[in-house]
Amino acid sequence: MKKIVLFVFALCCFVGASNSYGIPANRTIQIFTTAHGLPDNTINDIQKDRDGYLWIATNKGLSRFDGKNFVTFSNANCKGFFEDNSVNEIIIDQNKIYLLSNQKGIKILDRLKLTVQNFIQEAVQSMQVEQ
Repeated sequence: MKKIVLFVFALCCFVGASNSYGIPANRTIQIFTTAHGLPDNTINDIQKDRDGYLWIATNKGLSRFDGKNFVTFSNANCKGFFEDNSVNEIIIDQNKIYLLSNQKGIKILDRLKLTVQNFIQEAVQSMQVEQ
């Protein structure tokens, strides 16, 4: 439940802004689920890229959200994706998105070409990208 609430909060930050007094303007909150295009209702991580897309890590794939539509990446449509589709964490660095799986390692998704390559093929708990 915490992860779904986190997604709703992040979505509000993504779509909304406040007026000049710092008071939130009237907003409509919409809860997105698998019925709207998410691959899974459990959200493991959410990150926003420099183009404004939200990248959402789930146990059944990775989704890119543009404010209206979801595009999902999984082993069904993306060669080289994790076999079990589970993404636990996302780290965005320029045009690379590091996809961490606690069990399967790290893959790199090229944000522009939308291709995946292997990076580390062992269990990983956390990662940090430094310049």
